[in-house]
Amino acid sequence: MASLNGKTYEFADFRLVPGEGLLLRNGEPVQLSLKAFATLVILVERHGHLVQRSELIESVWQDTFVEEANISKCVWSIRNALGEDPKDSKFIQTIPRRGYRFVAPVITVNNSSGAFRRPLVPEDYEYTRDLENREAPSHRTAAGIVKSTGVSSESFVVSDAGTAKVAPTRPRKIFGGHSWAIYAVIAAALLGSAAFYAALNGRNPLAPARGNRIAVLPLKPLDLQSRDPSYDLGIAEALILKLSPHKELTVRPLSSVRSFTDVNTDAMSAGKELKADYVLSSHYQIAGGRIKVTAQFLEVATGNVIDTIQAEHPLGTSFIAQDAVANEIGNRLLARFGSDADDFRTKRGTDNQDAYRYYLMAMNITEERGVQNVHKALEFFEKAVDLDPKFARAWAGIAHTRRDLVGHRDPDAKGNYEKSMDAINKALAIDPNLSDAYSSLCQNKLRYEYDPVGAEKECRRALELEPNSPLAHKTYANFLYSQGRFDESIASIKTAMDLQPVSYRNQQIYGLALFYARQFPAAEAQFKRLLDLNPNHTFIHQQLVTILLLQKKEAEAFGYLINGLMITNANDPMIERYKAAYANAGWRGVTLEQIKTEDKTRTFEFACLYARIGDKDKAFEYLGKAYDERSHLIAVLKVAPQLDPLRDDPRYTAMVRRIDGK
Repeated sequence: MASLNGKTYEFADFRLVPGEGLLLRNGEPVQLSLKAFATLVILVERHGHLVQRSELIESVWQDTFVEEANISKCVWSIRNALGEDPKDSKFIQTIPRRGYRFVAPVITVNNSSGAFRRPLVPEDYEYTRDLENREAPSHRTAAGIVKSTGVSSESFVVSDAGTAKVAPTRPRKIFGGHSWAIYAVIAAALLGSAAFYAALNGRNPLAPARGNRIAVLPLKPLDLQSRDPSYDLGIAEALILKLSPHKELTVRPLSSVRSFTDVNTDAMSAGKELKADYVLSSHYQIAGGRIKVTAQFLEVATGNVIDTIQAEHPLGTSFIAQDAVANEIGNRLLARFGSDADDFRTKRGTDNQDAYRYYLMAMNITEERGVQNVHKALEFFEKAVDLDPKFARAWAGIAHTRRDLVGHRDPDAKGNYEKSMDAINKALAIDPNLSDAYSSLCQNKLRYEYDPVGAEKECRRALELEPNSPLAHKTYANFLYSQGRFDESIASIKTAMDLQPVSYRNQQIYGLALFYARQFPAAEAQFKRLLDLNPNHTFIHQQLVTILLLQKKEAEAFGYLINGLMITNANDPMIERYKAAYANAGWRGVTLEQIKTEDKTRTFEFACLYARIGDKDKAFEYLGKAYDERSHLIAVLKVAPQLDPLRDDPRYTAMVRRIDGK
């Protein structure tokens, strides 16, 4: 299929951007079927060389049976799209009984997915974009577009053929000193986590009907230098919010699609991963103070392009542009599904464009595991509320990330809990009906205050306010399994997974629900799938060790223990001690070695270790410490299988009653 090598090809009046799925003629899109587009990419990449028919069958049709007439028809459609007379062979030469050769001169442009060329600027021109000192979008000229990106004259040179090519650039800054490299790394990390969740869909006819599932992907810039989350994610969110209220449609929330920000994302693959019937894939370009968006509406089951929609509007402010584009494209789609057009205005919760931009960047990494990502998200959320203290959604984001830090064993757990509660109160003072704030409140009550009754009340409130919130469903699932309500928990997390198929956290919570429900074989399979996705996640190794031990698979469990030690860079002598302990005394020896060498501040885990070897006094000693330290794991005291050896002890019953407030 189409190459994702990051190159762009130019010939005659055409520009071919394989990674974007675009063929442009003088800047205007040319429609081709997916098979025809993939065939053209191969021919252009191999320009000047013979491409055998057998190669096309293997690359484009893969294992599908295809007659040679299909290839001829495919090439004919390419020639027709290029405006070529078959007798002339200006672009494609037929080699009888063998294949085809692309004969037109081709210019290759590396590292540029853009179809829009920038004008040159004076050689001494340099600009640093800053929040407090930048031109308002309404005053941007064509030259100002170049200026606003911070790209100096060294960034682009023009070859003899007049083609814009990328040259080395000076370091540039973007609001607050953060390079857009951060945004690219975030997008790449999220895209990596998305690859695991491929799924097959059925197809629905394109007619007014309930259950038409649509995924609106983040927009892609045709020029990476002008990339801006206000357009990438902002327009996507505006479209999602516009389409979602219509009963004929089921629209994936922004939290489900935001991981597909990589410019090389394949729309059809994304649609399958998102379990969508249709996918809206769009590109934008900015020039002369205007934004132009080209959107393709595709049917996932067939790969057919159902519609191509273009919208062009003055930038004005990015909010005005977002809503104008969303209304134009959205109304076209609504008409296809039998709904009336409307004039929609997105409720973003802030009028500050830069605060909104920071918020979008923060939300783009909240699903990623790891304390570094939590700190980065928190930094962006805090910048958002610095710019707009009345931005309730950003305060809810702070509450959520502070809650995450408590779960990551931050040394200032009490401080982070208090800051989380402060952020929740600020969010709800601004917007008393903000679902995300109640989800964070549910977590705090469950995991820090040990108040399960209060926690359920807040979780239910979050779901009442936003029934299609993946965060609300996953938070409630987390609560439910801690209370031993496993069927309800699994149903709730499956709802979150349906709303947000591409989420590592959803998959992890599902695995934990299976584990606490003592469905050990299913939990084992789930965590092994997660390990395939993230081989260096130490928590998954630890969880597999526990699950395998509970199934008496001691040798396999020991293998995962050693792998986990190697990931954490344990030294060779330590690893050898564990091996000797296992050889001499089996898992009892290993557990004693863990007690001797592991971090004793992990009080709940130490209680589980002592329970494993039958030392109940030590187990309850560490459970008491865990309770006093407000360990978030005390919330699962009632259901943790590791503590089964303690359940017949009156001290266990007393502790359970204590966390239940009885």
